[in-house]
Amino acid sequence: MARAEGTDLGRRSLLMGRVAEAGRSRAVRPPWATEASVSAGCTSCGACMEACPEAILLADPDGQPFVDFSETACTFCGACAVACEADVFAPAGPDGTRPQSEAFAHVVTLSNACLMTSGVECRLCADHCDARALRFDYAIRPAGGIRLEAEACTGCGACIAPCPTSAIEVRFQHVPARAGQPDTLKHEARA
Repeated sequence: MARAEGTDLGRRSLLMGRVAEAGRSRAVRPPWATEASVSAGCTSCGACMEACPEAILLADPDGQPFVDFSETACTFCGACAVACEADVFAPAGPDGTRPQSEAFAHVVTLSNACLMTSGVECRLCADHCDARALRFDYAIRPAGGIRLEAEACTGCGACIAPCPTSAIEVRFQHVPARAGQPDTLKHEARA
């Protein structure tokens, strides 16, 4: 997907899951991959991007993959990880699969740009959330609102594209390392 000269990348970056952290931009990396694993092992061959049936993996300026949630979501099919010959993705389990719960290290939160915070009826993010991490709740004022169950969020990005106010963004935060892995940054998508 070519970018036109002069395109405002602020909104585009937001929809693509890129945001600033400490004054610099970072990208959401493919499922089961971290910033550290991509930086250390990615050869920029493009195999993961070509293998993605949803076409959500694009190349950053260094040719390394990042996730673009602006049109659709990750289905956790694992094609990107299977296609990669480098040591970028978390290894598959004994049954050849990777746990969906470990695919992304981000969850969604709700920003004030959400129409529901102004009393305008909109449930598009919740309607697109198969994991039911985003749900409508009448107890939220003024006219109900979207409640997040962070534990249920898979980080798939299905709630990002349908949002009419671009109320979804991705933030990075530090999380402790899993056994045998270095500390990483955690992505937090805000809906």
